[in-house]
Amino acid sequence: MLTNPNISNNNISGAIPPQLGKAIQLQQLDLSSNHLIGKIPKELGMLPSLFEWLLGNNNLSRSVPLELGNLSNLEILDLASNNISGPIPKQLGNFWKFRSFNLSENRFVDSIPDEIGKMHHLESLNLSQNMLTGEIPPLIRELQCLEMLNLSHNRLSGTIPHTFDELISLTVADISYSQLEGPLPNIKAFPPFEAFKNNKGLCGNNVTHLKPCSASRNKANKFPVLIIILLICIGTGGYGTLYKVELPIGQGSLRNILSNDEEAEKLDLMVRLNVVKGVAKALSYMHHDCSPPIIHRDISDFSTTRLLNSDSSNWTSMAGTFGYTAPEHELIFFAKLAYKMKVDNKTDVYSFGVVTLEVIMGKHPGELILSLLSSSFSSSSTPSTVDHCLLNDVMDQRLPPPVN
Repeated sequence: MLTNPNISNNNISGAIPPQLGKAIQLQQLDLSSNHLIGKIPKELGMLPSLFEWLLGNNNLSRSVPLELGNLSNLEILDLASNNISGPIPKQLGNFWKFRSFNLSENRFVDSIPDEIGKMHHLESLNLSQNMLTGEIPPLIRELQCLEMLNLSHNRLSGTIPHTFDELISLTVADISYSQLEGPLPNIKAFPPFEAFKNNKGLCGNNVTHLKPCSASRNKANKFPVLIIILLICIGTGGYGTLYKVELPIGQGSLRNILSNDEEAEKLDLMVRLNVVKGVAKALSYMHHDCSPPIIHRDISDFSTTRLLNSDSSNWTSMAGTFGYTAPEHELIFFAKLAYKMKVDNKTDVYSFGVVTLEVIMGKHPGELILSLLSSSFSSSSTPSTVDHCLLNDVMDQRLPPPVN
């Protein structure tokens, strides 16, 4: 039974036979680097086991048949270096298992479909050297495992979406030779000038070969990825998505910034709120979009992360930094009880609350938390001091008071 035919580099000419769609046992099909012509047969959308398909470096033409959207197990698709035309089919969003997607050096037109954002496991995306127009879709932020992105040599326009900052795994990107304008994202994928040259009007502060952005725009983009960039997807498997921790070069931790008066003043209230929202989005993704869910247990320390089993209770020994973990966990530890503790997403919610207060207050909210706990256990009907606590009283005194 033929499952993995490799007939690349064989000077094969002519059209791809539609009868190949009857070989439903095919898992890998490599027809690359031949002299194949004509269209891709729609019958090839009937290969349920196909997970790798290489058709690059041929002379195929016409548009991609919509029936290819039925290949739900496809992980790798390479159609590079052909003469394929037409829009990128929205049906390709069905390829939720995609890891590598290469449509470069063809004649694709129209905009990049939003459906690309559904390819949550995608690691490599190459749409370069086509005739794509329109803006880069903001839903590209959903590609949390994306490591390589090439959109160069197209006719893309508009600004680069700020959601680029959420591509926490992206290490190599090329958006050169298009019509893009506005600020260049402050991410590690854009150090070389070759990656963004020959665009309409990109700007960037402290970026060689680019004019500075306006001061207001710079201020809004200075700290967008302070926390989120710490998690980097390194692969997927039977136990869900696996992440490693990596601190960005040249950036300190949030705690270090808050302990430095000069740096803390630069981190104004709006930027701090954006940091908090970024952490909330990351937690929501780990809790609700990963299978199995990922629980941190201590938001201040990403090394305590663990995966949750969906079909059983989850119990663990004490892990994390005191003052950030749930109080019942610390109580068990201090009492020296040999109990394991149940963990779920509520454990993270408490830790997230502590970090949120620390960001707003500029220091660990230990005293405030103790006052809140004391108030909740008090049977007195007299309002406590904490009941009358105002935002201005707890907000970082190094910042100007909020307005509006």
